[in-house]
Amino acid sequence: MDSLITAIINANTTTKKIQIEHEVYDLSKAAGYRDGLIEGRINLIAGLNALGNQDKALKLIDESINEAIQFNDSSYIIQLLKLKASCYSMLGFFDESKAALTQAMSYALKLNDNNLYRSALGSIDEMMAWNIETAKGNPDSILFYLKNGSQQYAKLTVERKNNIYFFNILNRIGMKYFEKNQYDSARKYLPYIYQIKEEYRKSNSSGIFSTYFTDARLKYISKDYQKSLIAYQNALGVSQNYPYYQKYVYKDLAQVYGKLNNQKKEAFFLNKYAVLNDSINRAEKLQIRQPLERIIKAKNTAKNKDKASYILLIAAPASLLIGVVIFYSYRKRIREEQQIATPGEDQTELASNQNEDTLIELIELAKRNSPILYTRFNELDPTFCKRLLTIAPGLLITEQELCIYIRLNFDTKEIARYTMSSIKAVQAKKYRIRKKLNISTETDIMNWIINF
Repeated sequence: MDSLITAIINANTTTKKIQIEHEVYDLSKAAGYRDGLIEGRINLIAGLNALGNQDKALKLIDESINEAIQFNDSSYIIQLLKLKASCYSMLGFFDESKAALTQAMSYALKLNDNNLYRSALGSIDEMMAWNIETAKGNPDSILFYLKNGSQQYAKLTVERKNNIYFFNILNRIGMKYFEKNQYDSARKYLPYIYQIKEEYRKSNSSGIFSTYFTDARLKYISKDYQKSLIAYQNALGVSQNYPYYQKYVYKDLAQVYGKLNNQKKEAFFLNKYAVLNDSINRAEKLQIRQPLERIIKAKNTAKNKDKASYILLIAAPASLLIGVVIFYSYRKRIREEQQIATPGEDQTELASNQNEDTLIELIELAKRNSPILYTRFNELDPTFCKRLLTIAPGLLITEQELCIYIRLNFDTKEIARYTMSSIKAVQAKKYRIRKKLNISTETDIMNWIINF
């Protein structure tokens, strides 16, 4: 068993880790080794989620929860529910993710051990914050849950110097304040990362990156831009294999060069940030496509299941999408003008209702700024974005998404509100799209895209 655990740690790929975790689980089950069985199952599910196999992970979670209930193990159930929340969040089902975390909280309240209880509640609050952040929600709500989590970690009965969870979450609060440009608050929370023992911080890439990144942001707040630049370059060196870290460094580097009045470097790193961010968005959308399709297919063939668990894809011809918008806008007036029923009216009404439901579904996804809007829209209208790219091959995914919002008849103010952007930012993006698509200044961009 120990040799298998060592093999998991040393495995170079997630696929290899999953293979070994299968062996750990099977061996533990055969030997009646409960702790090994639980660890093997948790690691297996986490690995499947990391590989984008959320459908398999969710199925395994449901099976494991029954097993955990038989064990009467609340900690095991909480871990499973947190993984369930993570799977749902990865797929863009944020309401379902929140429901799983709320359920996990009810099990946390049953824990008698103080440290298990506090760490469970703290980690659930952290995941609530991450869920909102992934959904591009309100930054104040993110801070609310992070601060709740910090209060739980503060009550762990461990030596303060060993309370890694507490110091990490406080640093994360500082990062969030920095992103909100609330530098006084950021200065208060960011340095808590230094409370973690140096040997621990330097034992892994994540710890090293966090230290450099914190250094850089603190130097930026102090307006010591040259030293901030050096720290960001150090952080960039550590982040080469971690694109999520890397994109934030690019964004901040552009900000520093802006303060140093180096417009060429500022533009260079802004472009690198935009390209990398677009690449990550594209990879995420491709990653969730297959599990999303499998989940939807299973949902469509299943019987007596709760419809609210998954969002259904309604099969609708792409060519009808614009007709649906027009139909939706003028349906009431048409009904008033045409009182006499015609042959086949019932069938037409049924088809119209289905397409109207599809449009409403897309509008709701847009209002939630859901990461699956792009995928869902292209399922219904697979040619729209392709035709845009024929005209402008360099059109970024974020720009294509804005075109989708316009296609769905959202105006600038609505787009700004639902995407948590400023009106000026949306207008600037529209201007770039107009230039890329070669739309004349005399032409209304909204009409052009709707009728495209």
